Amino acid sequence: MLEKKEILERLRHVQLLILDVDGVLTDGSINIGPDGKEVYKKFDVKDGHALKYQVHDLDVRTAIITGRTSSIVENRASELDIDHLYQGQKDKRIAFQALLDLYALTPANVAYMGDDRPDVPLLEQVGFAAVPHDAHVSAKSAAHWISSCNGGCGAVRELIDLLIESKTGA
Repeated sequence: MLEKKEILERLRHVQLLILDVDGVLTDGSINIGPDGKEVYKKFDVKDGHALKYQVHDLDVRTAIITGRTSSIVENRASELDIDHLYQGQKDKRIAFQALLDLYALTPANVAYMGDDRPDVPLLEQVGFAAVPHDAHVSAKSAAHWISSCNGGCGAVRELIDLLIESKTGA
């Protein structure tokens, strides 16, 4: 884990924030109805507020890269004005590279929050790797910072608060 000074220094260079969904923006529960389709996901309002009203004020772009595909996620991403949504990504590195190319960024300019083994390749590449408190040990071992909050319970908001501090000193 990094010291607070190094955390803020790394975040100061971030121009793109990428998030996973299940276990990061949600608590990881998947609620399936009798027809086999996902019925609902629970999102944290604090995470949503920070994404919609605070990140864009910092001129930081946002993206979601998730392994699952869900109209619920599509609706939430639209509601929060997420710049890019990549669903059904078995290898998240492909979408990650597309974003780097699109914005002419280096991995040092990216913060990523993931929570499990499929997220480790991105956590190992980005300039700032973050995980929720309840992330899998494989993700935690690749992280620069571990939130005090669980996924879907304010972990993203806590990360964005650090991002704001790094960019504004507040």
